[in-house]
Amino acid sequence: MSPRHAPRPNARVRRQMHDRMLEHESARDTTALRARLPDVRDAWRRLLVERCGFGTTLPDDLLIDFLETLAVFVANPDPAIPIRLAAEWREMVSLSVEGVAATASAIGLVGEALRDGLDGDATPEPAPAHHDISTLLSSFTTAFSGALMTSGEFQCSESYWYGVSCRLTQERERRITQLAILNDVSTALASTLSLDQLATIIHEQCGRLFDATNFYIATLDGDSDEMNIIYHHFGGQRVSGDGFDTVRIGLTRLVIELGEPVVFDDYVAACNERGIEVPPHIDRQKTWAWIGVPIVADDLTIGLLAMLTDQRIFTRDDATLLAAVARQAGAAIQNARLYQAQIIQANQLIVINRIARAFATIRDPRQLAAEAARRIQDAFGYGVVMIFQTNRSDDRLVLKTLAGIEGADNLVGFSLPLDERGIVGRAAATRQPVVVADVHIDDDFITSPWTAHIRSEIAVPLLREERLLGVLNVESPEVDAFSEQDVSLLTTIADQLAIALENAELLREEQKRRAEVSLILNASQA
Repeated sequence: MSPRHAPRPNARVRRQMHDRMLEHESARDTTALRARLPDVRDAWRRLLVERCGFGTTLPDDLLIDFLETLAVFVANPDPAIPIRLAAEWREMVSLSVEGVAATASAIGLVGEALRDGLDGDATPEPAPAHHDISTLLSSFTTAFSGALMTSGEFQCSESYWYGVSCRLTQERERRITQLAILNDVSTALASTLSLDQLATIIHEQCGRLFDATNFYIATLDGDSDEMNIIYHHFGGQRVSGDGFDTVRIGLTRLVIELGEPVVFDDYVAACNERGIEVPPHIDRQKTWAWIGVPIVADDLTIGLLAMLTDQRIFTRDDATLLAAVARQAGAAIQNARLYQAQIIQANQLIVINRIARAFATIRDPRQLAAEAARRIQDAFGYGVVMIFQTNRSDDRLVLKTLAGIEGADNLVGFSLPLDERGIVGRAAATRQPVVVADVHIDDDFITSPWTAHIRSEIAVPLLREERLLGVLNVESPEVDAFSEQDVSLLTTIADQLAIALENAELLREEQKRRAEVSLILNASQA
């Protein structure tokens, strides 16, 4: 017996099923568009800025109204809907050459904005096509454009259209020029690993795009409330050695927190509102516009690129363009910093090797300690270097030598118990490096008239197979003067010094034993 087949629906039923499916798809597409309106608007705005330069001509509310009206049209394709939108559009956008050029560009880019905003970039595969939106968009924009252009206020003379065409061509050429400059920036930044040369290149290239008379680049100083000005031009001249090297973070904080460009039309007013001190070189009688964009590398904000001018205000287009420069600068600056860090590390290893060789040639422990303190200070520029050694007879640490404090020779011989008293004692007791960013707020700091100016300290134990030989102590008059790099550097030197001290002690003990044996032999032969 042959199997029974379900009866095929007739044409009317198939039509009803098709209509219900389209109605469901329309509702789904309308819901998707309404849910992603901000994403689509942002994508649309970005395209207008990047492709045409019309970033501020059309307000955000107008773009949202267009998209919301499109969503209504998708649910109910009534031709009167885009016509009403055109009437509202004419009230908000002038039918000047600029307004029509911006409108024409926006209509041409809305389809791409819908794709970018609805599908997004996060999914590995594109989202399913939004059938009704893509199908009805052409009808919607055609009706909208027709209603807009057939307005009685609209003049369609040849000279008018020529003006619109020239305006679009002008923006296209401007964008091509900007892209060429950005390409030049990329090429130039790849030509050097010198941080100062990179900063100079960035400034020169920005000068092709903006008035870069007042310009600076700053890098962030870790988690502190300061930034390092690595390049500063003001009034058309390079500023250096004028107290601008390290400054407190002011408006930069907003750029760091937001992770995006920040623009102020009145820099002085913005500082005053936030309780930020205005730099003394800024003329408060003028109205200064300020723009700052983050310099990002590996998803971390590592610095800031900023400009100041009293000639104009900065636009959203300026922010987008300057951010494009900063994105390229971020990778180049990070590479330069890594390269410089490698050079510094290589030079430090060379110096450490020389110090270790010098240690190996000295057999007297006292001379060794004095030479070590001198060489460490000379090689790395530390303010004060002290070397303590353990006294086995009474379990105390004794200061054997110091470098960097004049007239403090009477400190030599100072001793302290092998416990956690003092920062040096803490390093000895814990067998671990101790770093104190501000000794004035550390109860363990032992002060004296010769060390009253000291603000930060690092103490590293001298160890040989867990046996404590002493402590290498380095001090600075600056707060938070020591980094993780200093800890690593001084730990390496401390290891080399501990080996040299142990060898010197063994040699001295061997020489003493030989002298005793010689004395016994001489006495027995007498």
